[in-house]
Amino acid sequence: MILVDSEQQTVNSLLKKGFISERSEATKSLSIAKGFTLLELLVVIGIISIIGVIAADIFSNVTRSYNKAEIINRVQSSGNKILAQMAEEIRNARRVVSPTLGSSGSSLVIKDFSGSNVNFSFVSPDADDNGFVSRNGVLISDNDFSNGVNVTSLVFNVLNTSPVVIGITISLEQPLGVPGRIDFQAKTDLTTSVSLRTYE
Repeated sequence: MILVDSEQQTVNSLLKKGFISERSEATKSLSIAKGFTLLELLVVIGIISIIGVIAADIFSNVTRSYNKAEIINRVQSSGNKILAQMAEEIRNARRVVSPTLGSSGSSLVIKDFSGSNVNFSFVSPDADDNGFVSRNGVLISDNDFSNGVNVTSLVFNVLNTSPVVIGITISLEQPLGVPGRIDFQAKTDLTTSVSLRTYE
């Protein structure tokens, strides 16, 4: 107590003599009261950095999940659409022209209910184009390089049964034009069997 009182008296005497201004004394006491130490600043910067890394990781995972879900949905939707169109026409066909009963192939020729030949064929992908399925030369799959789907295989298996049953297996994946990142990669295999309503 005595030491503190003597220090205060020294400061007061210096103030009276004009060696220390009151303003500098007030500023000094404010800066001491409101300042941060280097350690406190480093701790705050560290905490903010950790929160930033966690937030960036969460955002990145959400974006990846969205991209993956969108690609999977597009691939499955396109595959189901192709299968539905082929199954409807095959179901109402008069007979199978090729491949022969008990065999399989990547193209199917049927005689439709009006007696005309319908040819479903598969064209495999190459370096510049997605694979696709066509009906009499007209595409029934979306082979847009960036936004379509890449049909990688199509197999028709004609069973020797009565009535004739055709097994269809189609494999699809993301189009060749999407980024090569893992979140843009999707692949699906779809299978169905169609029984002809035999007319002949």
